[in-house]
Amino acid sequence: MIIVDEVDYLLADFRAIETLRDLHDETGVPIILVGMQLTRHKLKKHTHLFDRISEIYNFTEFEYSDIKQIAEEISEVDITKEAVQIIHNKVKSFRKIVAMIDIFEKVAQANELTQIDEKIARKVLGG
Repeated sequence: MIIVDEVDYLLADFRAIETLRDLHDETGVPIILVGMQLTRHKLKKHTHLFDRISEIYNFTEFEYSDIKQIAEEISEVDITKEAVQIIHNKVKSFRKIVAMIDIFEKVAQANELTQIDEKIARKVLGG
């Protein structure tokens, strides 16, 4: 499987997107294209490629439960449900969620804490 992130940049160069098509034709390896909101529209301009797409998924903002699961899986410190709610209210992208969890971990480590609660989260994030 080949995953191509930010495919929008490749769509600007016809040869690059054709190379992906050729790669798939020669190998049969599935290719996952990841792009921004206008990617579908841009892909439709390449009908010979667009017709080969089997499924299109639209990702929406992370729900509270998604962020809670991310925090549970990657954080080395316990983040209370109230602190997770603060993350959910402040950020929506995966990169920013991970960055916020990283900040919480650093604060916890620097202060020898085992848990980040709502009070600490608000203090750290200035709100």
